[in-house]
Amino acid sequence: MAGSIVTVVVRDRADGEVRWRRIAGRWPGVEAPTVEIIGLDDALCEPHLLSGGVALVLAGDDPAGRACVPKLLDVLDARMTPAVALTDEPGALAGLPADRVIALPASARAEIVASSLYALCARQPAVEALLAELRTVKRFHGGLQDQMDRLQEELQLAAHVQRQFIPRSLPEIDGLEFGLVFRPCGYVSGDIYDVARIDDRLTGFFVADAVGHGVPAALMTMVLSKAMPTLDEDGAVVGPAESLRRLNASLMRRTGRVQTFATAVCGVIDARTGVVTLAGAGHPPPLRLGPAGVRKIETEGCLLGVFDDGLFNEVSFRLEPEEVLVIHSDGFETAFPEDGASSAANDRYLEHLAAVRDGRERFGIDAAMDRLGRTLDQQSGSLHQLDDQTALAIARARPLSARSAA
Repeated sequence: MAGSIVTVVVRDRADGEVRWRRIAGRWPGVEAPTVEIIGLDDALCEPHLLSGGVALVLAGDDPAGRACVPKLLDVLDARMTPAVALTDEPGALAGLPADRVIALPASARAEIVASSLYALCARQPAVEALLAELRTVKRFHGGLQDQMDRLQEELQLAAHVQRQFIPRSLPEIDGLEFGLVFRPCGYVSGDIYDVARIDDRLTGFFVADAVGHGVPAALMTMVLSKAMPTLDEDGAVVGPAESLRRLNASLMRRTGRVQTFATAVCGVIDARTGVVTLAGAGHPPPLRLGPAGVRKIETEGCLLGVFDDGLFNEVSFRLEPEEVLVIHSDGFETAFPEDGASSAANDRYLEHLAAVRDGRERFGIDAAMDRLGRTLDQQSGSLHQLDDQTALAIARARPLSARSAA
């Protein structure tokens, strides 16, 4: 046990030296450890003097000295220094940590005291190594916490920037009604949407989904926000298919060797006639909800950001006043897991989206979409959803007389 130091804390130094010689003579090892003898009062007033890895506390016969022993052991415990305490009242120390304090009668034989000290000395290097590792872990944890705090601040800033590209509210346009459910799965979203008036008759809209999650997908939505149909320099309407073609060309120029792509549905609706023109790019088919049920509007178009010469076709139909058009992201396909099954894609979402039309007939489109949002929140795993969830509902406003009759 060479290299170990035992601090002997005594009330009477002469008695302490005699007791230690007896204990050292019974030491189980080849060589007894180095010893330093300190008075009890000095140890309490100047704890830095307790430099040994293990302590031997000799309370003595003095009642005042015995009364100070618990205080001293508290000091040693705070310094993570194990001790053997010899006292006439070992029961008074029963409440101290048994893994760091061994209480023995003052009359204990020297070989028993020596064996107890030897065991603590043999264990202490491992304890000190663990304490050193713990201190290192705490330092790394502090650095890691700083990194996590900075990352959280950056994500909050990214979310704030992204919100500038997403409408805070849907526009109020005569002859049309709009409803929305938007559930990002994190600080930022790979989904984006927009609705805006083009002229006095036409309104453009789109829903896009950058493949992936987190900040990379959110950054891509900045480019996808340009998918909105609009007017060109000559005042002509840039239709859905042409809008997607231009967006695809922009993505192909920007991505280079980085494989980033997205899906989208882009459309225009005439508020007077109800004619809808749609174009899609690998996105889930829009749903036409009517009295007869749910019809999927299939659109032909490749993923955005994959092919330079990607083609996008348009589909047109007349949206009737009793119908609702819903454009959703693929996050809905895993939003309603089967009972007892994993969150794999399934068709249960169609039932819940179909309920939007009935809800609109009874309560209005905003209330219907709120009910859909609450249903999403009630699903198993909704606090840790797998994907962003976006659903945009579009309907023609019914005449006041028809609404009153309903």
